[in-house]
Parts: sequence; structure tokens; C-alpha cells
Amino acid sequence: MSESPIEAKPGQKSYRVVCILAVLLFTLGIAGKFHFSSVGMWNPYLDRKDEVPGLVAGTPKFIRSDDWQLGVPWLLSQYNSKPQWPTSNPSVGAETSALLVGLPTKHWSVIFRPAQWGFFFFDFERGFSWLWMFRTVVLFFSLMFLCAQIGAGSLMLGLIGAIWLYYSSFVQWWLASVAELLAYFSLTCLSLRMVFQARGWLCVSFAVLLFLLFGVAFALAIYPPFQVPLVYLGLALLPFLCWGGGTHSARSWWMRSACVGVAATLAVGVVVAFLVENGAAVQLMSNTVYPGARFSVGGEMTLARYFSGFFDLFFRQDLFPKEYGNISETSSFIILWPMVALCIPGIYRRREYLRCMPILLFLVGTTFWAFLGVPRWLAAVSGWSLVPTSRAVIAWGIGGVFLCIAIMGRQPRMSRMYTMVVAGVSALTICVHTIFYRQQMGLEVPNLWCLSATLVSIILVWAVVFNIRWASVASLCLTCVVPYALVNPVMRGVSVLTDSTLLRAVQRFDIQKQGTWVVIGEPRHAQVVKATGKKVINGAQYIPNLELWHRIDPQGAYAGIYNRYAYIGVRFGVEGSPPLIESHGIDVWQLTIDPCGGGLKSMGITHLAWVDYDSNAKFSCLERVYVEKNIAVYKLTALH
Repeated sequence: MSESPIEAKPGQKSYRVVCILAVLLFTLGIAGKFHFSSVGMWNPYLDRKDEVPGLVAGTPKFIRSDDWQLGVPWLLSQYNSKPQWPTSNPSVGAETSALLVGLPTKHWSVIFRPAQWGFFFFDFERGFSWLWMFRTVVLFFSLMFLCAQIGAGSLMLGLIGAIWLYYSSFVQWWLASVAELLAYFSLTCLSLRMVFQARGWLCVSFAVLLFLLFGVAFALAIYPPFQVPLVYLGLALLPFLCWGGGTHSARSWWMRSACVGVAATLAVGVVVAFLVENGAAVQLMSNTVYPGARFSVGGEMTLARYFSGFFDLFFRQDLFPKEYGNISETSSFIILWPMVALCIPGIYRRREYLRCMPILLFLVGTTFWAFLGVPRWLAAVSGWSLVPTSRAVIAWGIGGVFLCIAIMGRQPRMSRMYTMVVAGVSALTICVHTIFYRQQMGLEVPNLWCLSATLVSIILVWAVVFNIRWASVASLCLTCVVPYALVNPVMRGVSVLTDSTLLRAVQRFDIQKQGTWVVIGEPRHAQVVKATGKKVINGAQYIPNLELWHRIDPQGAYAGIYNRYAYIGVRFGVEGSPPLIESHGIDVWQLTIDPCGGGLKSMGITHLAWVDYDSNAKFSCLERVYVEKNIAVYKLTALH
């Protein structure tokens, strides 16, 4: 079988059909305003209706707060700001936070953020659908084509890999956070593969431009805990991306490599220019207590956590090992590579054996780092100091799937005895692990469920070892698609937020959006006010505005609390009392302040929105200008 879909003439038609299907799904998704955001979670916190507007299937998830509580209000804030799509938005954070967090802006870097292009061509809801179609349709099909390339050009193996990765519990529970990054990673790898497969230099030039586009897009995602492992994984994939599948001369290969080198140099230059231009924001984030001060040397992984993916199908938003904190932190991948790696000596071609070795070394190295750790100097030099052990699951999770796909695509013959030994060892390993994991975690899972999970996992291992592709698809559907297909709900539009009482109540004031607002109540209520385009000092702040907080804390006594990415709540304090800043967690703090004590005035506050306000409260410095249901809007007038 040929390794390259470009060389395999009969296979070109099937690739075209898949591409047409992807474009069709992408287009229909945008036309119907479909998305997979949990924005419906705002329903009980705003108008308290039982029915979620726009919900098509599934249920919104509270744990997806980075999506519904941060992402959507920030996007609406950018859209409704005056001027629209600013690079500096105080509601998001200090300096150019909007650029660093990856929001749509009128900045040259948006050229390298294709997931955001829809906001500049369509209305907000269809732009939002474009974003989510990129996170889902583009991600799935890019993973499919990448796995096909790793699997010797087989679209069937590409489908197996895409299902395995896209419907893993990790990707589904982290979809809003990791989808764009994974899509850019896959598209960068595919572009590189295209450079070395293309026959004409016009196609090569186009592939080089795509490599530059998606490579910069990947870098500008700016989330090192996921980026660092993926960069090393990308390097391990180079033998699959740059060699094989072509009939080009050595001279042509070196010329293509030179083109890639030029594109990579340009990409580095673009990223450096971006970081230099936004140096103030980068420095502020780097000097925060959280997450800037994190430093990891690994060594925190446990055997049960490493292989927990076998039991992910039993976990739910309210059912997971409590020591992991939440279902997102619990999520993982089905890890088969330690067992399947035994098949590598059965690959009879030495060249193919060597091509698998970089991925295997990557998996062994990251596993060593996770379980035993490395010296601090090595962690700092390699960049792995930026990767908490819990985030590195993306490394061996995705890399392990790639290794399995590579082995399935390169198994011309293996002795029956050898394959029986490998399959037997793999099955025994899973059985022992299932018993061990269930006892250690103390999960109240019925024995029948345990047996079913073990059997399905054994089928998957055997299917990979014996290269039985239909069995792989069937077992992956049972272990991944069925449990996780609706982790992220299917919705249309964002009217649940834009039509809310709180948003409507504040939208009619400060039409020019020149004032500064504070929201009394929970931090999430401040996020709703931000969605109107108003400048709001509390709620979620990506980079802390230190200059602002120093106005009420000139000595910096509370700097250790507010110098962090955090959700900020504000409440009224006793008249005459000094401002009080209290930590409520690693990313939550609260300000208690006398509204007429001068603190709000010093911070430039002009308006207040008070959720669940006290109708009997009287303030000489506040003028109540609007009341609707449980919401009151005030203007800050004169101090007493």
C-alpha cells in the first residue's frame, strides 16, 4: 500500500469526498448558528427560566466556566465595545490582555487566527458559530487527515485516530480550551506534509504559506502547558511528515526543506514581533502569583492517574475521584501505547522501525518526567517547567494514539505466536489495572460495568495489535463516542445571555461607554455587564490592573492576593471602613469597600450595577437611576 494519498490515485476521490463533507458541515453549522458552548448555563443565574433558549441537544455544563462564564462575555465585550474589537479592553484585563487571551481584535495578528475570521464577516452569532465549527469540524477532520498520513495514507486509520482523539474525555471536557490549539497543531503538521508531497512548485509555495499561517496561529495561542508537549510531539512526527510517500529527488527534498526553514524563520520573527509589541502585558502576566509563578519539574504522576482513561466512561460532572478536583482535571485518554509498543519489533522493515522510534522515545521521556521528575535546570532549559504534570496528559494521550495508528498502518506480517503473546500481555495488563484502579479509587461501580469496560478495552487492544480496523471503530464508539458525544451541548445562538434582564438593564446607560462600572454581587454578574461593552473593573480579569488596585492599596499589602488571574467579587462594607481584600481561592478574591469612602471615586468608577440589591439601603454618594426586578443601577455622584 502506498503511504501517500497524493500518490495513491484511487484514494484521491475518497479524500475529495471527505473534504466536501467537511466544508458542507462547516457551512451548515454557520448558517444554522449552531455551536457547542455551555452558554445555556447562564439561564438559572439570570432570568431563572426552566427552558434554555436555543438548546438543541445535551445539557450545558457548569464545569465549562472557561467557556460560558469567561469566553462568551469577553467575546461580546469585544463585539459591543466602542470602538469595536479593541486590543486593550479593561473588562478583559490590563494592557493588551485581549490580544494575549486570543480574543478577536483589529490587530494584524488576526490574520494568523483563522478561527476568529468569522466575526469580521458575519454577525456575532454566526461569527460565534464559525469559531465553534473551527473547534469541532476543522479539528475532527484535521485530526483525521493527520492520522491518515501517520497511518500510511489510510482514511480508515484516519477515522479511527480522529474518533479516538476527538471523542476522548480529555478533548471533550477541555474542548473550549484546547480545540483551536489542537486544530492549529494538526493543520501545521499537514501543511508540512503537503510541502514534501506536492508535485508542482506552485503547490509547494501554497503549502509553505499554510505552514507559516498555522504555525504562527499555534504559537499565538499562548498556553505553554499544552504548547510545550505538542511542540515536542511535532518534532517526533517529523519522520512521518518529511520522509516517505514522494518520488522527489534528493535535490528537490533539500529545496523543500529550505523553503520550510525560511517559513519557520518568518514564523519565529512574527511571534517575536508580537511578543515585543505586547511586552508590557507579557511581563505583567509572567510576574503574577498565578499562573506566572508556576514551575514544574514533574514527578507527580501516579499509575492510577496515568491509566485512568480506561474508567473515564464511568465519570460524570458529579462523579469522579475527588482528589482530582473536578471532572475536567480527571479526564484523560485511553492509554494503550505501553502494550502496543511491543509490536514495534514485529515491523519487518528497518526504515519503518526507525520512523516509529521518535514517537516511542517521546512517550518514554514524557512518562519518565511525569513519574520521576527531572532536575530544575533541565526543566527550565527544556521548557517543561511551564507544564504542570496534570496538563501533560495531552502529551502521552495524543502521542500514544499516533503510535498505535502508525503501527496499524505498518504491519505487513507478524508471527502468530508473537501477536498472541502481545495480545495476552495487553489483556492481562488491563485486567490487573482495572482491579487495582477500582480498589485504589474506591469507585462504587457495579461489577458488571467493570467487566464490560475491561472487555471493551481488551477488544480495542486486540484490534490494534491484530490490525482489525472495524473492531477498533466499534470499541472506540462504545468507549468514547457514546459516553462523550454530548458532553458539550448542541445550541443555536446566544440569546440566553443577550436577552437577559441584567444585560438589558445596564445597556441603556452610558451609551458612549466612556464610564467605568463596578458590579456588586457575584463575579459572574460582572461578566454579564461586560457583555454590553461597558468597562468593568471586576469579574474575571486575565491580567490584573495593578495600577488600579494600588489606588486603594498604595502600600501593596494585598498584592499577593490581587496580582493574579482571578474572578473578582465586590460587596459594600461598613460606612467608614477601609477597603478589605480577601482571598477566596487560587483564582478568586473579593473586595469589600465603603462606596462613599473615596475608594470607588479614586478608581474612576462612574456607575454601579447591584444584583439582588437592598431596597432599604441609602447612600449619599449614589443615585439610583434604574430598577428592574432584582437589579438596581446607580450613578456615583458626590462624596459625603
